[in-house]
This record gives sequence, C-alpha cells and structure tokens, in this order.
Amino acid sequence: MAKQIYQIQIAIQKSNPKIWRRVLVNSDIVLNELHEIIQTAMGWSNAHLHQFIKDKIEYSRREFELDGTIDSKKIKLNTLLKKEKDEIKYEYDFGDGCTILFLKRFCLLMRKQLFQAA
Repeated sequence: MAKQIYQIQIAIQKSNPKIWRRVLVNSDIVLNELHEIIQTAMGWSNAHLHQFIKDKIEYSRREFELDGTIDSKKIKLNTLLKKEKDEIKYEYDFGDGCTILFLKRFCLLMRKQLFQAA
C-alpha cells in the first residue's frame, strides 16, 4: 500500500486575524514528531511544555511527568485523525500565555499522487 500523506491545518485559537499554517505529513508519524513539525512551522523554539488532546484524552512526553497523560512517543497521528475534518488540540506553554492550536485533517493523499501532480 502506498504511504499516506495528511494535509493538516494548524491554527491558533482565537487569533484575529487568523494565524495558521498548512503542512503535509506522513500519516504514521508519532505525536512527538508532529510536535517538532509544529514548532518549525510556527517559528517557535521548543522552549515550553506541550500536550495534545483528543476526546478529553491527553498525550504528552513521559519525561514531562504530567499526571494522567499517555506517552506521545507511542501514539501515531493516524490513530487520532482517522477521517477528513477530524481535529486534535495542541497546547503549548502552560503558563499565563498558554497557546492553543487546533490541528485539522483536510485531505488524504497517497505519496504517488504527490509526484504525479508535479
């Protein structure tokens, strides 16, 4: 089976004007890899704690020692974003200026389709 590529929209909650990025990622990356992609896409420096949330379940790095979270190194993106318009929440910097992003899957491409379009 061809590798699946997700087109993901990353948008900061309640920003006006809307601040967002669009990235293409392999569907089988783990959440830790997605975190690194978000940091690069947003121009951030990976200086704060973060977590992902889907259906009230929290995922973060085990070394953060956040109670009740699942280890994000073990969770693949395609287990959380299963269909188009599925969404997960990403929280970054838990202090006073907590930034909340929403990640929404917009389309699924096969790796082969990317190269045929070129």
